[in-house]
Amino acid sequence: ALSVGRLFTSESEGGMLEFLLSTQASRSAILFGKILYVVLYLLSVQLPLLLMWIVFYNVPGEALAMLSKNIFYLLFLFNLGTGTIGALLACVTARSTARDILMPLLFYPLQMSILLASVSLATLSDPHVVMLAGTAEQSWWTVLVGAPLLFLAVGVLLSEVLFQE
Repeated sequence: ALSVGRLFTSESEGGMLEFLLSTQASRSAILFGKILYVVLYLLSVQLPLLLMWIVFYNVPGEALAMLSKNIFYLLFLFNLGTGTIGALLACVTARSTARDILMPLLFYPLQMSILLASVSLATLSDPHVVMLAGTAEQSWWTVLVGAPLLFLAVGVLLSEVLFQE
């Protein structure tokens, strides 16, 4: 929990956010940049893990063929939802003294629907997997697309307030 909480802190950005806030850039553009940074950061971790999963678990070719049509969409939408939630919570908890404890407590309940949607869609695409979700595939795509859009809209509306000194 602490490692995920630390992912969105200013230490991982190397002080770049403070520099951007001192310029005349749009606050919404800074928020999008922060979200894009987290999306790319998570993707750089997930792709090697995906390759290790294929090698170590000896994933059959048929399963890879079925997953290949959805896996990159799933990863992108999962990372976008995670990044938007994380960026917004990082801005909200920037001045809190118990940030390392507070951030995961706020982050995980909001991210749980995105996690369930991505895992369920990945298991639904392989008919040999036993852990099939009981929900239709379209509803999970709605969750995966809807969560980033909802939090992005909130972020844009509150971008001036989120980046106050």
